[in-house]
Amino acid sequence: MYLFHINPLEATYYSLIIVGSTAFVGALTKIKNSEILWDKVIIFGIPSLLATYFSRHFLVERIPDHIGLIEK
Repeated sequence: MYLFHINPLEATYYSLIIVGSTAFVGALTKIKNSEILWDKVIIFGIPSLLATYFSRHFLVERIPDHIGLIEK
């Protein structure tokens, strides 16, 4: 964010894309070997995705710009 001069709001999008992609790639082997407990994915994964989506779209935008930034 500071090193590449990226907007903090945009940086959270990039972070979510990187983390989600990494998790998906890591899960591919487990899916291929049938080592995924799909009932647990439904119980924990879907609510987590929904909470992330709603907090990102409704809460993060309401946080004032000056919170969390390092003053120069």
